[in-house]
Amino acid sequence: MQNKMAEGLAINAQGVSKRYQLGTRAISLRNAVTGERGKRPIVDAVNKVTFSVAKGEVLGLIGRNGSGKSSLIRMIAGIYRPTEGMIQVRGRLTALVELGAGFDQQLSGRENIYMNASGHGLSRQETESSVGDIIEFAGIGRFIDFPMETYSTGMRARLGFAVATALNPDVLVADEITAVGDVRFADQCFNHFDYMSKKGTTVLLASHNLNRLSDVASRVLWLDNGEVRQIGPTQETIDAYRVFMRSTEEGKK
Repeated sequence: MQNKMAEGLAINAQGVSKRYQLGTRAISLRNAVTGERGKRPIVDAVNKVTFSVAKGEVLGLIGRNGSGKSSLIRMIAGIYRPTEGMIQVRGRLTALVELGAGFDQQLSGRENIYMNASGHGLSRQETESSVGDIIEFAGIGRFIDFPMETYSTGMRARLGFAVATALNPDVLVADEITAVGDVRFADQCFNHFDYMSKKGTTVLLASHNLNRLSDVASRVLWLDNGEVRQIGPTQETIDAYRVFMRSTEEGKK
């Protein structure tokens, strides 16, 4: 039985771990001689991570590639199941992990808006009230009625972001989605994250864009090798991460 989540929290993660068994088997000299099959190595992508996020807070998630950010985001979103630990989320959650992945390329952008909204439980009438804002944010003009197979990667990303955020979730988790598209799109996304948090949406945002992250996040969680290296005020944590990265690069020279 799960413990009741404290009032005022939107995300609560306690001792969360995720282990993967790699596809290739470790082969020793003994295995090679006897013909025995070695055990597949196990990797801790996330190891005993504990944190919480308050309602309306923007928590940044930083770390090197392979530090466990994506695995943690996907566990919070319910895409992956934790190997151990507990995750609690209060309210309706929307996950931005691969923009436009759920679109039908044969349908128009407009048709995909209705299809995606319906999949999230919104009525056609509810969707109608948001279509104009979605099209305006995506900035794709007359292409909204063209098949999505004619869209560029950036157009798909902008429409995917606009649809997902128009669903008015209580909790939004996003994994490096601003890496797709141009600087203008990234600025739009960060500005919208800030706007959403001011309206009460909780945002967990994994990003390498440290400058923009410092504009919107109140705190930052730094993951390293699957473990919490530091969690605290945004600028303090980002500064510590930058010092660490500089020393790591200098050590390679």
